[in-house]
Amino acid sequence: MPHVISSFLPSRMSLFFLCLCLCVSSCSNNSTKRMYERMINQTILLPETLIPVSDGNIPFDDNPNVEKFRLIVYIDSAECSSCRITDFSRYISFFENSDDSNDYVLLPIVSISDTNIGSISYRIKHLHFPFCFFLDINNSFLESNPFIPTDSRFHSFLIDPGGRIVFIGDPTLNDNLLKLFHRSLNSLN
Repeated sequence: MPHVISSFLPSRMSLFFLCLCLCVSSCSNNSTKRMYERMINQTILLPETLIPVSDGNIPFDDNPNVEKFRLIVYIDSAECSSCRITDFSRYISFFENSDDSNDYVLLPIVSISDTNIGSISYRIKHLHFPFCFFLDINNSFLESNPFIPTDSRFHSFLIDPGGRIVFIGDPTLNDNLLKLFHRSLNSLN
């Protein structure tokens, strides 16, 4: 009988593993919360060295410092820039919604090396997006904003007309984030 009861009790190794998982999960949530708290309400500085690129048919102001809300989507040079740019098709309806409401502008910033300027510009021009991309060749965007973490979950955020971060997350990823985004934007307008 004692043998049967002991088989139902978790082994020490199982308990250790369970505790380790709980600690890692808790640390991960705390780390995410700290990154969020470190970023929210910070002021984004947009360097003057950003290079606007579009298909040539899109009228745009080559100054990303417009006086309205801006959804910045940052593509780090460590990511596959070409892949991420192709993935921007999901932003088309999102952009068209912003274009109709005139509440915010989409501001994609792509950090690249100067050797990739031609290929990335070619890709952007030939995908015919209805918005302008901004190329960051000198990695000056991150240098101007050192509080932005390397975690790509924090590379999409909404800034107010003064440049202050008021929402963090990519609203095109799921309906919950989209609802949160619009709720945040509506509460600020």
